[in-house]
Amino acid sequence: MARIDEPERLAAQVNPQAVAVLSQKAANAAVIAARLRGFTPWPGAWTTLEGKTVKLLEVEPLAAGAPPAGAPGSGVKLPGAGLAVSCGGGTALLVRRLQPEGKGAQDSLAFLNGLRRDTVAFGT
Repeated sequence: MARIDEPERLAAQVNPQAVAVLSQKAANAAVIAARLRGFTPWPGAWTTLEGKTVKLLEVEPLAAGAPPAGAPGSGVKLPGAGLAVSCGGGTALLVRRLQPEGKGAQDSLAFLNGLRRDTVAFGT
């Protein structure tokens, strides 16, 4: 399985079972958003949250200086907008829609409401 931040390996390994893995550690928000568009609908892009897979469905980079200012992978609720996730290079990604493992696609605000919290740490 190739990671989304290793495009040269991904191109050589893409097959029907391959899934692109979102890595917040190296890629900035614009790169992640562009790769998600390129990998949609197949093979898709995902990350993990507390050991479970979360597929990303709709994202967009946030303007420079927008929250959050945490470590890459940390996310915070933006009321009325979605889930803002810190990425590499001090950038942030707005996640609008996602699909938790074993569940249907949903709005990121509904996802956070279901968790009953306003912050998350992806990649855990």
